[in-house]
Amino acid sequence: MGMRMQRRSPATIGRRLAALRALFRWALSKGRIEEAPPLDGLSPGRYRRLPKFLSQTEAAAMLDEQTPETPANLRDLAILELLYATGLRVSELAGLDVEDAENGRVLRVIGKGDKERIVLMGKAARETVAAYLKHGRPRLKPRQDERALFLNRQGGRLTDRSIRRMVDAAAKGHTNFAHVGPHALRHSFATHLLENGADLRTCLLYTSDAADDLLCVDLGGRRIIKKKKHTITNPQSTPLAHSKQQPPARTTNDDSTARTC
Repeated sequence: MGMRMQRRSPATIGRRLAALRALFRWALSKGRIEEAPPLDGLSPGRYRRLPKFLSQTEAAAMLDEQTPETPANLRDLAILELLYATGLRVSELAGLDVEDAENGRVLRVIGKGDKERIVLMGKAARETVAAYLKHGRPRLKPRQDERALFLNRQGGRLTDRSIRRMVDAAAKGHTNFAHVGPHALRHSFATHLLENGADLRTCLLYTSDAADDLLCVDLGGRRIIKKKKHTITNPQSTPLAHSKQQPPARTTNDDSTARTC
């Protein structure tokens, strides 16, 4: 009760209660106490924080601000487009090899448990990856026999940590969150699917094991944003081989920048 009066979070209360129970078990085993004080009923229960995600306008502004002027800029734009258009985990994206994207329209992804799946790329993602492969990756001077799709400045595989830092920097000024990571773009992808009419099963087909995360997203009262420049199209517009719906498509007046998932 004291911790609740101090406005401690449920997670903090749960950790402290667990520590007390462990202490009392140890004291009982050593004969230091005869009976452990009752802690039943004090647990705050399971607590899950709502996942962090960007709105559709925030995601659009973040992507449109990127300027592919250097090889690193081309790489970063391709990473951001892929994260938002496919819902990949950062580990899956960092683990991509060149041959995984050579098809041009789909990605071969190795996920949790070494499970392989095929992920569709939208038009904007396809074009930015193609531009990076043609103009960016060769200029990053890949090491001999290096097959990683995304390279660092030394020509080796880009790490998860570097991708996290880049995403956080790219999102600055476009959201009220102090920090934004790749997983926030994964949640944004799934949330925008739901906002545009996709059902939960469709979302799970794209995000694999994100059922619990998706169920935590509060969509009550949220509007689908449609502006003259950026239009969110209906996900039912194009059938897929494994689903009757597709992820959210964000198109602009310029077809070359369309983000169709």
